[in-house]
Amino acid sequence: MAKAREQQTPIGVVASERLGGQLVEACLQPEGGRYRLALSQNATAASLRVGIAPWARTLVRCRGIENLPPADLLRSLELLGDGELPERVPAWRRACGALAGPGEGRTALLTAWLPGEDDAAVDTAATGYTTAASALGFAVSLAEGCAFATDDAQGVLVVAASGPEGLLVRALREQPGVLGSAEHVDRRLREAASAVGLHEEHVRSALERASTPVDGRCVGWSSGVGEALASRVRGWDPSGEQAARVFLLVCAAMLSASEDPATRTLAGLHAEAPATRVSARDRLDTWLASPRRVAVVCAACVLLVLFVPLLSAKARQSMLAGKAKRAEELRVQYQDTARRAALYRQLNATVWPMTKMLAEVTSAAPVHVVVESVRLDSNALVDIEGFVQIAPRGPSIEGPPETLLSQFEASLNSLGTLGSVTVARREIVGDQVEFQISARVRNATGRASVPLDFAQTPLAEVLYGEGASNLNAPLLASGIGSSGPRARTTGSSSPTGTGPASTGDRTASRESPTAAGRESTSDRRPTGEAGPASVDGVPSPLTEAQMDEMDRRALMNEWRIRNSASRDTKLDAETRARLEDEATKLRSRFSAGGG
Repeated sequence: MAKAREQQTPIGVVASERLGGQLVEACLQPEGGRYRLALSQNATAASLRVGIAPWARTLVRCRGIENLPPADLLRSLELLGDGELPERVPAWRRACGALAGPGEGRTALLTAWLPGEDDAAVDTAATGYTTAASALGFAVSLAEGCAFATDDAQGVLVVAASGPEGLLVRALREQPGVLGSAEHVDRRLREAASAVGLHEEHVRSALERASTPVDGRCVGWSSGVGEALASRVRGWDPSGEQAARVFLLVCAAMLSASEDPATRTLAGLHAEAPATRVSARDRLDTWLASPRRVAVVCAACVLLVLFVPLLSAKARQSMLAGKAKRAEELRVQYQDTARRAALYRQLNATVWPMTKMLAEVTSAAPVHVVVESVRLDSNALVDIEGFVQIAPRGPSIEGPPETLLSQFEASLNSLGTLGSVTVARREIVGDQVEFQISARVRNATGRASVPLDFAQTPLAEVLYGEGASNLNAPLLASGIGSSGPRARTTGSSSPTGTGPASTGDRTASRESPTAAGRESTSDRRPTGEAGPASVDGVPSPLTEAQMDEMDRRALMNEWRIRNSASRDTKLDAETRARLEDEATKLRSRFSAGGG
């Protein structure tokens, strides 16, 4: 039972005592590291019930003791109890515990419950008992201070004090007339306080808080003790009307639920001798005392000797048969798996779906990323080369062109068919970002998770919105952007690198230069969304008013168009100077926070 209580602490506990012929109860329930004072009707929910033994039939002794390990401390307390308490008191009516004292030492509290006629006045439903002296001693161990309790009916005065020089508890038998005198209580309390080094204000505080006698019972405590108890028990108000009535009960309940075994043993008194437990060996000896039972046991042993080996062999055979069947199933499954793995290895080494893999790589390229070459070798290595170029008349992006390269790398990683994707080289050349990406084939025959299917949504709609067409030639097929190391003639790969040019583009490339020039003025965007370009492909002049009406995104877009066009050597010097001047003005407005 003691082990079960140690595992369940803190536990719900009820303390009870008969006062004036009526049973008074206080129920404490654990709540967030503290206790909550509950009503007596909730007592049935508690797992422990402790009562207070009659005051007049209890003895108490105080001794200083070192703070030993728990096992050694309990043995030392038991030895002290045997030497200090009367021998006529049975063991189940002795409680020897230790309370926290100043410094590193502790105070041993030795209590005994003497048999008497008033044993019938206790709560018979209690599972254990403690004494009023132990309850008061536990109260003053919470904080430095003193406390007292008087009972005129039993003629007992209990005083307790804890100070710099130790802890002291006394239970004094007094005459009823003397016991009710305030001067006598004051003198006894001052003696105890002086013995432990307490100041006079603690004594005055305890006397000022002395309760009005109820049924001959009077209780008082110093302010420090009351505050320490109130901080540990919710619902107990030191200034409340019921505070004095349940003060001892609350202390007794906390004492019995303490986590310290040496403290909790002070609530281990019993009214009757506990039932003795007979060991299993003694019960067996008693049962085998009958000759008939001995004969039955011998017959059972003979049957076990004869049939147990047979039953064991049968059980082993059944177990091995089940394991053999399972092993055969695993062998067949392993052979099938091995043949399938060999077939896959051969397919991976000799046959790769090249068209599928090339389509997956190009479909992962974002807009403005041009894939120039994709090389695959027998070591499952993939090498991708290309460049990033923002078309001056095409849709704009947020951030530098290098972010598109990061998006391309992330898209390749998310395909599922490639792994170990690494940007081996990136180099900024003019308005382009050249790159080289290396990867390793993870699952060539698997189904890739492509970010966009151009069979469902054409590239022109991705670039310019619903209604755009891939059949028109690009706006910048000739003219702006046609110069430089990455220039393409009409009919080259689209700026996304997602596939070959459309049929309309190939047709335009076979026409005469004049026809190609005319086709270059067309636009793939929907009707009404063409940019401010002139018929010859040169950006139209911008006025100051038009620049003032642009937001920051429009300013940056127009600046990119004119900045790129101003470097086109095919334009005359005057046009390039105008474009450069407009680009400078657009840049100045963007830096000033235009729009």
